[in-house]
Amino acid sequence: MVAPKKTQGMCFYKTFDNVYLAFSASWGRLEIKIGEAYRTITLPSMIEQISINGVFMYCVFESAAKEYVADSVSPIQSYCVFSVNTIFK
Repeated sequence: MVAPKKTQGMCFYKTFDNVYLAFSASWGRLEIKIGEAYRTITLPSMIEQISINGVFMYCVFESAAKEYVADSVSPIQSYCVFSVNTIFK
């Protein structure tokens, strides 16, 4: 398996019978995708990292950084939290 182009983060999620691998790939101010092999999810631009803790996936963005915020279409101030049941269903 090869990581998608422009990958900046990855994490694993394990259920009783499956193990999932998620990638975050930033394309700058363009739309980005997570999980291209299993499922693709469009998120706001400029994602940096993803992490899973318990039943939540945390996504960290750089779009609100001083250098980028003026040009960002939808800047995210800190992070977004998703239920892994929503992401990996």
